[in-house]
Amino acid sequence: MQPLDRRTALKTAAAGATLAKLAGTAGAEQTDAADAAVGHLGQTHDRVWLGGEFWANPMEDWRVVDGAAEVQNGGGNRNVHLITRQVTNPDGSLAMSVRVKRVEAGNKDGGAGFRIGVRSDINEYRSNCFAGGGSPAGVIGGELALGPARKKIDAPAKFDEFVLELSGKPTGDKYELTLTVKGTDGKELGTVSRTVASDAILGNVSVVSNYDGSLKKGQGARYAFTDW
Repeated sequence: MQPLDRRTALKTAAAGATLAKLAGTAGAEQTDAADAAVGHLGQTHDRVWLGGEFWANPMEDWRVVDGAAEVQNGGGNRNVHLITRQVTNPDGSLAMSVRVKRVEAGNKDGGAGFRIGVRSDINEYRSNCFAGGGSPAGVIGGELALGPARKKIDAPAKFDEFVLELSGKPTGDKYELTLTVKGTDGKELGTVSRTVASDAILGNVSVVSNYDGSLKKGQGARYAFTDW
């Protein structure tokens, strides 16, 4: 079997996947099937290509390692887009979670977690994969970060693995987002909420290793993501 190059991989994923609404009316698209982790990375052997559900930036910096999408260097703004889900309807609810593990501390930890509302001028899921912008929803410097909102985490001394849960719901003409972090034992360590304009959530969702885009290769931490 011939290996898939970057262009072929995207064409294959786009042709084979039907986009679903992550935030559908009354959460209608978030059925039991959608609640399961996408990509089934936990059932995948170690390999270079993450899978047809994902677009990695840059692709060569990501691997499947021990059932997780793991970045291979500590550069800034390394991210993976989920291209089988997109936030399209601000009138519905939103819920997603991911398990995050820091596999290497590096000289400077730029944090890790979700980024939401990532979209290009035309808000098309493929072009969104290369767009800037969006809002962080993760852990940075021992704090929960939800856009500009920050909340100190009641974290143990060794805090290298955690679960992030992001939920949202419409409130009037705005949208309320809530980010919660939990330890691997399920204990809640912190939560932060923020109300944003409804259209701020529209676009792609991604996970990010090192939100600080100025970090050069090898400077930042390295993170792995699973159970997304």
